[in-house]
Amino acid sequence: MRIKGIKPTLLLTLIFLLLSLFTNAQLNGADSAWFSQIFNSPMYVTNKMPNDHFFVHNDIQSTADLHNILANDFKFSLPDFKSIDAMLLNDTIFYDTDRNTTYNQYPLAFNQQDPLTYIKFELNAKKGTAFNFLYPRTSPNNVRCDRAFLIVPGNGNNTASEIVQGYGQYNELCYLSNDLRNAGDVYAMMKPNEDARAIYWNKYKLDHPAVIDLLINNQQRYGLNYLIEIIATIKTLKQKYNQVILLGAAEGGYASLLASMVTHPFATIISGGYSIAFDTSMPSYNVLLQKFDSLVSIYDHNVIKNNILTYQTKYLFAWGNNEPIVLMQAEHDSNYTQAFFNDTTKISYHYNFTGHTFPYCSAIDSFLNKQLNPHTLSFIDLNIDKKDTLTAFIQNCNLAYCRFDLYKNNIIYKSYDYFKGDTIIQLIDTGTYYLNNISTLYGDHLDCTDTIFFIKTKPYSLDYNFGIHYNNPVSKQLVIKNNLGNKRRRYEMYDLFGNCKFRMESLEPQVEFNMSNYLKGVYILKVIEGPLSEVVKIIKI
Repeated sequence: MRIKGIKPTLLLTLIFLLLSLFTNAQLNGADSAWFSQIFNSPMYVTNKMPNDHFFVHNDIQSTADLHNILANDFKFSLPDFKSIDAMLLNDTIFYDTDRNTTYNQYPLAFNQQDPLTYIKFELNAKKGTAFNFLYPRTSPNNVRCDRAFLIVPGNGNNTASEIVQGYGQYNELCYLSNDLRNAGDVYAMMKPNEDARAIYWNKYKLDHPAVIDLLINNQQRYGLNYLIEIIATIKTLKQKYNQVILLGAAEGGYASLLASMVTHPFATIISGGYSIAFDTSMPSYNVLLQKFDSLVSIYDHNVIKNNILTYQTKYLFAWGNNEPIVLMQAEHDSNYTQAFFNDTTKISYHYNFTGHTFPYCSAIDSFLNKQLNPHTLSFIDLNIDKKDTLTAFIQNCNLAYCRFDLYKNNIIYKSYDYFKGDTIIQLIDTGTYYLNNISTLYGDHLDCTDTIFFIKTKPYSLDYNFGIHYNNPVSKQLVIKNNLGNKRRRYEMYDLFGNCKFRMESLEPQVEFNMSNYLKGVYILKVIEGPLSEVVKIIKI
C-alpha cells in the first residue's frame, strides 16, 4: 500500500516519530513495568499526605520526565569538578517559600519555622542549586559566635529530615543537630533524590541503585554531583560566617573529606566514611568509582595526607565497632589510617562507640571544644532593666557544659552548676559583677573578662505577687492570665540582646501573644504595673 504523495521511507519515519512522542507523553506497558521495578522507596512524607508543595519535582508522568529531571539534577561531570575554582556563587541563602509554607502548617513535623533553604551557583555555564535544612542557633549570634555547621548524611533514605528531627541511623548516639545548635547555625544537606528532592512516581521514590545505574549510562556520577553541591554550600557559608565546620557520616563522610580538600573549612568530622584501604580494596574502590568517578584515584591516601598536613583544617576521624562495612570495622580494630597519617596535631581519632553512625555528642563536643576559639564566656548587660533589677546574658560559644561562680564586689555571690549553651541571670543588688572559676565537664578552664556595674535605683520588685500565670515554655501562643482582677498593665517582650519584640497595655484578665514565628530560644517578658515590675524568662520551643 502506498499513500499518495508520501514515500514509504518517509512514512515510516513519521510513524516512528509519532510513536516516540506518544511514548514520551505517557507510559506504555513496558515502561510502566520498568517504573514498577525502579520506583519502590518510601517518600519522606506519608502517602496519605497531599503531595502539593512537599516536593521540588512533580510526579513523574513519562520516561521523558524522568530523563529531564535526571539531566537537570545531575548535570555536573569530572571536567566541571576540575574547574571548581571557577565556580560562581550567589551569596544569598534563599528560603524555599513553597515548601516552607507547607511545613509551617505542620509545626510538629520539623519543629522549626521555614526550615528549607537553598543556594544557587554556576559552574562552566551550568546552573546548580543546593538544598539544606537550616536550624538557627538556639540564641542570637554575635560576631564572636558566628559559626555554621554543615551535616552531610550517607546513603540512608531521606536522612536529612531524620537528622534535623532527631531520629534515624545518624542520631542513634547523638541528636546531632540539636546538640550543635548550642554553638552555631546548623545546616543539614538534602541530597538529590532525597526528602523534598525526591524523584517519584505512583507515590514511591526512585530507588538509589536505579539512580546510580541511570546516571552511569548517561556518563554522569551521583556522588560527584552532590559533592559539588557541598562545595558550593561551604563556599557560600564561608562568606557569611567566621567559622564553618563540616560533619559527614558514611559515604557523606567521604564526600565531606573530598570537599574539605577544596574548601578548607575550620574543622571536619568524618565518621565511618574513610579508609586508606579505599585505594587498594577493589570492591570499595569500584563502588566509589561508580559515584565519584576517578576522584577516588586522584585523591589517593598520599594526596589526602599531604592536603591535611598542608592546610589549617582540623580533623576528627571516627570508626565505630560492629560496623556493617568491612573496611570500617578494620579501621576500628587495626587503626590503619591513624598509623599512616601519623599526626596528632591536626588530626584526632575516636573509636569508642558502636555502629555506622556519628559518635556520642560528648565525643564530638570534646573535639570541637579543643578547636573552638576563644575559650571564653561573654557576660553581657542586656540593658532591659536599669531600675530595680538588671538582666544579664551569659553567652557560651563552646559546646561544653560550663559551671562558674558569680562574684559581686570581689566576694562570691552565687555558684552556677553546669549548663550548656547560653543562660540569663538577674542582678538585684547594687555592685560590680564578674564571672570567675569557669570550668567545663572536660576539665577545661574558660575565661571571662567582662564586668557589669549595676546601681539599683528602686526597690527590687521581682517577688511582688502579680497573681498571673504563664504557659511556659511556649510553642505558638503565649497566654498570660491575671487572677487578681482587672488592672492596667504594660507588657514588653525582648530578645536576649535587648531588642523589643512587642509592647502593649491591657486591662483584660487574659492577654495572648502569637510567638509562632519567633526563633526558638529564650526571651524576656517584662510585666509593669505602676511602679512595680516583674521579669520572666520565656522559652520558645
